[in-house]
Amino acid sequence: MDIEHEIQDAKGDPERLEQLYQSAQKDGQTELFQSVISASFKEEPENLLFGAWFFRLQHTLRIEKKTSINWKLAIPLSILTGLIFWLLSDVDTLVY
Repeated sequence: MDIEHEIQDAKGDPERLEQLYQSAQKDGQTELFQSVISASFKEEPENLLFGAWFFRLQHTLRIEKKTSINWKLAIPLSILTGLIFWLLSDVDTLVY
């Protein structure tokens, strides 16, 4: 059974939807889960469970986008900053 049918079968069962979400995360199918929930919510806007999942996933995506760190930029900048401080430091005034 595919995830679309499983979500439709669990539309009134919060525990089953949570299990489906957890298994989708393990299988790397969170985007598919989100798209099915989004489509299901648009088809049945009166279903509170689909609405709750829709907004939960939207909120999670916004947080992930805001808190992502651009490591490809952060690492070279930190190395450059370290080199600049090293060059600016006066080695003769250091006390050993």
